[in-house]
Amino acid sequence: MLSQGSTLVIDDKIEDGQPISEQLKNLYIPHLFFHADEKEMINFIESKSQKIKKVRIIFQDINLTGGASPSTKDYDKAATIIETLLDTNNGPWLLVTWSTWSSEDENEYGKRLFEHLRKELEPGLRPYDFISLDKTYFTASKHGDVKKYSNLTGLEKGHFKRIVEESTTETNAISALIAWEKSIDSAVSCTLAELHSLSLVDDKDGHDSKLGKILYELAKAEAGKSLTNENFISALSNILNSQLFDRTSPSVTQLIDINDYEHIDINSEIKNWKKDVNRLLHFSVLPHSKGPGSVYLYSSFLNATSLCYSNYDGIADDVAIIDEGRIRNDFIELINKASLKAKLNPHKKTLINCVEQATCIALEITAPCDNAQNKAFYLKFCGGMMIDLGKLTNPELETFEKIFSSVDYLWTSCGFSNEKSQSKHSKFILNSRIILSCPDDTKIVNKLELAHITKLREQITRDLTHWIGQQLTRPGYTYM
Repeated sequence: MLSQGSTLVIDDKIEDGQPISEQLKNLYIPHLFFHADEKEMINFIESKSQKIKKVRIIFQDINLTGGASPSTKDYDKAATIIETLLDTNNGPWLLVTWSTWSSEDENEYGKRLFEHLRKELEPGLRPYDFISLDKTYFTASKHGDVKKYSNLTGLEKGHFKRIVEESTTETNAISALIAWEKSIDSAVSCTLAELHSLSLVDDKDGHDSKLGKILYELAKAEAGKSLTNENFISALSNILNSQLFDRTSPSVTQLIDINDYEHIDINSEIKNWKKDVNRLLHFSVLPHSKGPGSVYLYSSFLNATSLCYSNYDGIADDVAIIDEGRIRNDFIELINKASLKAKLNPHKKTLINCVEQATCIALEITAPCDNAQNKAFYLKFCGGMMIDLGKLTNPELETFEKIFSSVDYLWTSCGFSNEKSQSKHSKFILNSRIILSCPDDTKIVNKLELAHITKLREQITRDLTHWIGQQLTRPGYTYM
């Protein structure tokens, strides 16, 4: 684990943290040392330095304030330092307490620090476990200063190396994640090396010119004629990311037996966590260029297309425009019909209230090839809703699913969490009877406003467009 990500050493005494740094240096492990001093904290904040990312291990002194014994004041200071130094999405890291108090009462102080950090820090900053290293092996007295690394005997250095290495060996499920991270880093390095080598084929042109041309051709292959400075990074990332799949092959079979976790009972909190995973799997969490899969507020679509309809006199509003009321009414009508059944009727009011508070959306379904080649004279959209089901009881939720899952012209997404609306259970429901379009004109497109969930990833977009294609090509037949 020491070879992955960054290792951080935090101590209020430089000389006490020095042996850890020396040992890491001898193991050829890149690491950072932070002097836990108020002045250093102020300097870091005022310098507006970029926060440290991918820290996987922190060697942390417990007593940072010089008190008679570690206290909440020390734990608060440790939390403040970590919040100041680390990126909020740092990810899992192991706490290794390096202190003369580590052996006291079966590591009670280390446990208190760990629990305090788990409580006070944001999820992306919390340690996943802790291990204690006892400083007293390397001090002249119980709570004295640590000996210099150069003054340690060969036996002491051997013991020191062993406890550092053993303390940072990943175990259990975290090993799978760390192995995957290593394979991703390796895949990125291989891809960079290949692209760089291609730019060194000859010396006729400068390195930057050749590499730039390679990047241009890669991005153009992805975005086609629609390539611009605005979507260049997005297009390049898409095609480079595809290279990582073939190069990523984590070997974790010897580190974890996944079958050991099959029968572990999960509580409701973990079940809600699955909806967080769905959000990560199917919806983009980063800014993006517009295109197929983009989710817009329906109100902004009406505002944008009003430019089109204003050029046509004599077209009645109720014919030309499908407003939000008509979208909601279709859903409410389904609830009203279903509520005629006695078992469903008690939940009618609650379900209608959900529909009335839902966000009406227009999801772009333009053919990806037309979008990439800039050949879409008209952009295509499917209307529907993003609906919050988080406040429904289980019986109400079962009734909702029973009503809408059986309607053939509706496409329903998986349940997912929606951070913006703080909902733990949201869904997209698209109506294949509401297929819309507008000219691919900058004046119109720029008026489209993205919803909270801004874009569907490719896999779920393909599923949706395939379903819409089936809906639009149903042959039907005449019968009596």
